[in-house]
Amino acid sequence: MIGQSIEGRYTIEKKIGEGGMGEVYRALDVVAGDYVAIKILKEDLLNKSTYLRRFQREIRSGSLMHHPYIVKVLSDGYFENLPYLIMEYVEGMNLRKWAKNKKNALPLVLEKFEMICSALACAHNQGIVHRDLKPENVLVDYKGKVKLMDFGLARKIEETTMITSPGTFVGTVVYTSPEQAAGKEVDHRCDIYALGVMLYELILGILPFKGDDPIAVLFQHIHNKPAPCREVDPGVPLELDQLISQILEKNPDKRPQSAEEVGKRIRTIRFSMLEQPTMIKEPEGGKRFDLLDGDTFLAETPKAKIPIQGNVRSTFMMLELTNFSRVAEIIDARTILEFLTSFEMTVKRIIQKYKGKVVQFGGSKAFFIFRSYDDENFALNAVMSAKDIMGTIARFREESWAKSFRKIDLDIGMATEETPAEVTLDEHLNSLVSKTRYYRVTNLIQNQSKSLKGDSILACGDTFALVREKVKGSQFKRLSVGGRKEPLFVYAIDWN
Repeated sequence: MIGQSIEGRYTIEKKIGEGGMGEVYRALDVVAGDYVAIKILKEDLLNKSTYLRRFQREIRSGSLMHHPYIVKVLSDGYFENLPYLIMEYVEGMNLRKWAKNKKNALPLVLEKFEMICSALACAHNQGIVHRDLKPENVLVDYKGKVKLMDFGLARKIEETTMITSPGTFVGTVVYTSPEQAAGKEVDHRCDIYALGVMLYELILGILPFKGDDPIAVLFQHIHNKPAPCREVDPGVPLELDQLISQILEKNPDKRPQSAEEVGKRIRTIRFSMLEQPTMIKEPEGGKRFDLLDGDTFLAETPKAKIPIQGNVRSTFMMLELTNFSRVAEIIDARTILEFLTSFEMTVKRIIQKYKGKVVQFGGSKAFFIFRSYDDENFALNAVMSAKDIMGTIARFREESWAKSFRKIDLDIGMATEETPAEVTLDEHLNSLVSKTRYYRVTNLIQNQSKSLKGDSILACGDTFALVREKVKGSQFKRLSVGGRKEPLFVYAIDWN
């Protein structure tokens, strides 16, 4: 297949994988200049109707779903009588490989499961049950985003059972729900059960059920109760232990009833963990906490009262390693993962140190908020955190293991806005992403850094007005923004 051209635009370059049904190749789209993945049914399976139906089902399911966390189906057809499926090419690794050695970075793991829940919710809303959810069918790209894949066993809910013919089982036994194991009709809640098995496994490093043969494992899914997570590892948060136990209920009616509900509960647990750094000692004047970079800070008490109505003044911050993808092309996957993990954990601790909140963090790009009711110096806190993060990337560049990343630029943009109080509550922060003007304006400011060389911190005029007595800077650009009567002034802040 190497060197062959499909549809006159996809030139196959190399084989990148093989599964039970097909072989997967990387191909260059000569029109768009991007890579794609092409899955081709194995020739010896062409006359086996079961496999052909599964392949066609994967094509049909993929065409129904459009979601940022689901591998996108671009095209399909036949090449020399063999059916093929053209998908977006995901540069990364499967969830199991990504999660290896992530036991001490639980918030990162939970963040990935939030994304999986979002993808599952999309599939379930289309009436599609995946039926083979497992870590190998979830990819994590180098920006930290997940991509749910392999819908070859997916079916419409009304068609779904797990026993396709006498003695023939569909799915992977270790992630099988009790109703699947018993051969009963199933619905989307079988995927939720599989999600619970994955959570259990990737958090604790062991499966809830295992045996010498598949039948023994299926029997345990139907009859046995797994050991509670906190019994295996007392460090697992109580709320997470309770959630996983509920997801793994034998009776589907006792589980969370939607992937969306599971995602929201995981998000709440993750945010609560990010707000609780590891305490090392309690000196006079407050509790001292440990930071990833070896620094310390004092936690102030009592916590400010959070308003539930009216407007709150907040400073939003966008961070991006702007040329990360280009630099990462020549770096091995392990080094990239080490760099991103170290950088993300350190940045999140710095944001917390300055009383900011993580709204979204995905590999090389992140979005934060600093609220006036958390600290009256919220804008200055945002700027100081940005300067601290700049120092972090500078230190990383000096590390021998990170020398490949010395050409990466770190660009930060900030905007200060009046925000409805209810939108700034922790459980609603995710609503600030993508479609809101707060995100768009901050992203617009950060994007202006593309005309600069090296690292940069850019801020709108309102932000700079709040910090100019303590921070140096100069006017950089004047922008016209749709929906705003007044021009947007952008200032470059000195951070050295």
